[in-house]
Amino acid sequence: MGLESMTKRDFVKERCDRAIAAFQNHALVDDREDRWRICKREKDGKLTGIHAAEIVSLWGGRLYVGGDIDDCVFAYYSSSGKGETPREQHFAKLCWMGRCNDVSYYVRQKASMGLTDGGKLVDEFDERVAQEDLDFQMKGMLEGLQATAGDAEDGGEGEARRIKDLFDEAKARMIDPQMMRQRLYEDLDDLDAWEWLCSVGNIVSYRVVYAWAAVRRLCELLDEKDAHAI
Repeated sequence: MGLESMTKRDFVKERCDRAIAAFQNHALVDDREDRWRICKREKDGKLTGIHAAEIVSLWGGRLYVGGDIDDCVFAYYSSSGKGETPREQHFAKLCWMGRCNDVSYYVRQKASMGLTDGGKLVDEFDERVAQEDLDFQMKGMLEGLQATAGDAEDGGEGEARRIKDLFDEAKARMIDPQMMRQRLYEDLDDLDAWEWLCSVGNIVSYRVVYAWAAVRRLCELLDEKDAHAI
């Protein structure tokens, strides 16, 4: 019995909700002008290293996040900083990421630029998302075929069966995503197909999502600290 398909939007939301929950009890334990540390506070008040995170504002508009989570670098924040103190400039950089809700595109893009990895560390493959992606593309092809079915002797039934078989075979090759994409590309014989095939099943990685969630929590903690100082 296969896994139920899942849209990328739902998958990203589920992953973000999980990451936000992982940092919801974190406290601010180090607050400097351009670097901060947050740690989880247990019910007894003790701090633990679980998902502890260090966030550092780097030169060149970059923002580093690491600790008990995978290292990540976001780039490139741009601002004139006119009229702002150094601390205000660094805080603005935190908000640039921590208050951005477009995780699947914008946050992922800035992580890819910061990590200079060509997408290798910012993307992960998920079978449920791949099934949804393939179903969406197959439906589009079948609808396009139906619109021109009158030109075929069998009303396009033969081509429709071929398309369904190719996508069913692709779903059976999920164990090797790259091979699945390459074989389907060759079988479809459509030069434009790689534009969507190259990202089938790709989802923003835990590395990026947890780094974003850590910065998000830090922004909340700094806001709370400033509110108490008033």
